[in-house]
Amino acid sequence: MSAAELVLALVVISTASAVKALTGTGFPLLVIPVLSLVLPLEAVVAIVALPNAVANVALVGRERSSWPATRDLPTLLGFGALGAIGGVFILVSVPERALLAVLAVLVVGFVANSLWRPEFAIAPTWGRKLSPVVGLAAGLSQGALGISGPIVVPWIHSYRLPRNAQVLSVAAIYLLAGLAQVAALALSGEYNAERLGLGLAAIVPTLAAIPVGARYRYRLGRATFDRAVLAVIAVSGVSILVRAIAG
Repeated sequence: MSAAELVLALVVISTASAVKALTGTGFPLLVIPVLSLVLPLEAVVAIVALPNAVANVALVGRERSSWPATRDLPTLLGFGALGAIGGVFILVSVPERALLAVLAVLVVGFVANSLWRPEFAIAPTWGRKLSPVVGLAAGLSQGALGISGPIVVPWIHSYRLPRNAQVLSVAAIYLLAGLAQVAALALSGEYNAERLGLGLAAIVPTLAAIPVGARYRYRLGRATFDRAVLAVIAVSGVSILVRAIAG
């Protein structure tokens, strides 16, 4: 990495960390496309997995007092873990483009519904009934495609939780998937000395930027917070479409 590329990486990682602390999501979505311009994609995925996992640990620890305000989180975590295992072994034969197309449709539908019916919320009764299905679907998507945000974030956002509880919920679900990802990458030999060093170095700007994003989240009104989350979800939809077309 040249000095200019290193500065670019630091800026992108810091910005993505602040966005993640603000909305609960968006770190790999923002970092991977940019770093892929200067490093091989497989290296970027391995590098980004480390600071992303640490960011989720930090957010879960920071917002842990909001656990009582969450909904269905143990169910989502449990079924998400089962789905992630199944996704690796069951969905490998399903064409990636078909799965990405389904995720893109879900994202577009959620964004359209949020713009048309901004007050929409999932009732507690339906949340309890459907959370096992959503957790399983998110885990399957994570195991098969390496992404679960297009399922996790719209679902949690539709609970209309307090902002800190929403961020805690998303970060906790991501954390479970992220730890599994880091373990899988390590066991498959994706970490050499350079990648491990860059990943560990990226943790510093990640942790430094999280309090900045969290501070702005505490100050935002509910409507502004909702728009910020919706913007990140919309960007994820575009990213999925690009990946589907490029694949």
